[in-house]
Amino acid sequence: MGAAENSSIAAITGLTGDELLSCIALNDGRVALSMDRRSLLVRLTASAVGTVAYTLTTSTNRTFSIAVPANNGGIGGVAINAAGAAGTAYEGYSLSDGMTFASMPSFVSSAAPKGDLFDTRGYLLPAAVQTPRSAGAGGLTLKGYDVGPTHQGYLDANRGQPVASWQDLIATEGSALVLKSRAASVQEKALTDGKDILSAMIHTGGRLVCRPPCILEARIRLEAGAVMNKAWHPTLWLQLMGAANSQSNIEIDWEANDAFPQTLAPNGQNWTGGLSTSIGSNGANDKPGLMDGGWYNVGFRLREDGFDYLIDGAIITSKVFNMRSKGDRAAYLMLTNHVADFVGQYSLPAWTAAGATGARSSIEWLRMWRQAGTTHRKPLVETADLKMAFGTTASRTMPSLADQFGDATVAETFEALVHDVLAPGGNTDGGWTGLPSFVTRVGDTVTIANPDKPGRLYFARVGAKAGETCRPARWVCDVGPNLRGGPELNFTTGVTQIDLYPMADVGDLLPKRVAVSNLPAGVTYNPATFLLTWNGVTAITPTAALITVTNAVSQVVSGTKTLKLVSNIALPVVDGLVYSIDPGDAAKR
Repeated sequence: MGAAENSSIAAITGLTGDELLSCIALNDGRVALSMDRRSLLVRLTASAVGTVAYTLTTSTNRTFSIAVPANNGGIGGVAINAAGAAGTAYEGYSLSDGMTFASMPSFVSSAAPKGDLFDTRGYLLPAAVQTPRSAGAGGLTLKGYDVGPTHQGYLDANRGQPVASWQDLIATEGSALVLKSRAASVQEKALTDGKDILSAMIHTGGRLVCRPPCILEARIRLEAGAVMNKAWHPTLWLQLMGAANSQSNIEIDWEANDAFPQTLAPNGQNWTGGLSTSIGSNGANDKPGLMDGGWYNVGFRLREDGFDYLIDGAIITSKVFNMRSKGDRAAYLMLTNHVADFVGQYSLPAWTAAGATGARSSIEWLRMWRQAGTTHRKPLVETADLKMAFGTTASRTMPSLADQFGDATVAETFEALVHDVLAPGGNTDGGWTGLPSFVTRVGDTVTIANPDKPGRLYFARVGAKAGETCRPARWVCDVGPNLRGGPELNFTTGVTQIDLYPMADVGDLLPKRVAVSNLPAGVTYNPATFLLTWNGVTAITPTAALITVTNAVSQVVSGTKTLKLVSNIALPVVDGLVYSIDPGDAAKR
């Protein structure tokens, strides 16, 4: 395998008379029978190397085995490093890298610091009160809250545990990754920032990026079902790294728009200071019918003087624009399954009636092409991860560009990719631009000085010349836990339990553990519920209890708090929870 999809692998010799091939096993989607049932065709991408064994059965019930060479990691029927087909938009380009989805890809999380995909926004607008997973006040009409397979809810609403009922929003089916939008249940809505719709999105800013001229594309299938024309807003986006947000950027989209909700239409935006202007005309019905349930190769070919919109290897429309007007920056892909009420089509009852099915976007593969004769850059040496205690300053010196990417003259972008409101620098007002305010860089040395809260920073460094593709050099900084609150924990006649969970701040490095020792008589602690409990009878001798907090990567902080029995005091309350701490200060906004 490795030829173009639907091309012939080989004719089967030895068939007699009218004898034809009737079936093939293993039915793994990599190969298929031809229409005349006398040969095998390349179908879905094989991710293995070596050979794949199949058993063929003929119309006369004869069986025999055949070993087909795998495609050496090719994608969509094209081998890695193969030249693009002549007469198509791929001519003059070579396939560099991509992803297939026979199994669930790795998503960034506390357990996967260098996961291939982010299930959060790669674009943020503070003016629109955008967080990594939703848009707030005004919110560009977006109705959904983006969830993922490891997300624990808004501001850790599910107390360190991924929400089980959200696992269908991003899942693999067959050889495709499926993104979904659907109505939230009452219980699910309580775990979001108040949205009625659950949505999904992914971006490749940590894995697949390129500098123009280059091609980024996805093979997708759109299934609107019962919510066609009910504000479903699936998109394939492209934006620039460094910083991956909408403050100063070039946005290139295929998206369902106001006028043509039953297909994808081109949209280009030039972002400056958080405001956008159209690049050429947008919203034309250039390719009708893309929501017919079929599979399409949808993508973008970036030129230095503009960009082309591609469907199945053909240029549908083109725009002229200086792609270096925002600096010499690399581009990455985002795929979203959103709900956006641009023209009053949104109907929550319609989405509720659609139930668990909702609206689906399936992704068979992602591909990235470099200009022929250029290089696909990958880190030759890695940058070591960094761990630091909360309330301190630490630095990490990255390798030189020459050491890390093999050439000191590559163009570089470097940033911290936004992942969660709970992370250092994260907030409900849109995150940061490029780097949080407490992160500085001098030469190759990055300094993190007294970050505002615990958790993880995800750094990505791109080194590539014009026309090249790149797998970014990734590293993380893990900021250790913080034991919050005052020096005392007070029981009263009416308060016999104290929840330690919100005092143990680990940011997004979840789940966390809290251990307590040296408790006075009459007080017990349950590490499963994080509750200190007084029996309500035994007199409490003031005691300095030792509390130890451990985050998901085994960073530890310990401190003492004096347990006392007092009367007639006003207890601190945030959102109804005694002794609670609001990590994102949302209650103050």
